[in-house]
Amino acid sequence: MRYKFLFFIFAFFLIITSTNLVSAVSDSYTLRFIIPSPQPTLDNLQNHTTYVNASFTYDLDATDTDGIDCFVLNDTSTFNINCSGYIENVTALDTANIYHLNVTVNDTLNNIASGVFWINVTELLIRSCDGITDRDLQYGTDTSPFIQLCYAIKFSDSQYIAV
Repeated sequence: MRYKFLFFIFAFFLIITSTNLVSAVSDSYTLRFIIPSPQPTLDNLQNHTTYVNASFTYDLDATDTDGIDCFVLNDTSTFNINCSGYIENVTALDTANIYHLNVTVNDTLNNIASGVFWINVTELLIRSCDGITDRDLQYGTDTSPFIQLCYAIKFSDSQYIAV
């Protein structure tokens, strides 16, 4: 008994035919292959900076020809993401920190894509303004009907500016 296998690939089907040369009996099997679609893409993944005690929200977008199923974040103790890609903090961001996050999105065929970004939570620096004192202003004098005000203001910041 000898078997002969013929392979035909047409479109997305594989047809396997086996023939018994002695009895001339043929069996035919058809296997269907599904060509996987491309994985989703994260469209606007970027790093962010926010301030201590401020709320953080961001709407992350993804694209896929088969449709987006859901998003997942690796740090669910501090941040939450819903299946639409809306990210928000779930606990207070009460200390300066940099959160390195990995977001994963899957489509309706379970193809996945992931990306990494960070959220920098920083202290809000309060700038001080020195040298402002109360001034009296007079207008409409005999020599001029106009107001003229000159003031020197000095702003300072321990790290960034001095004007």
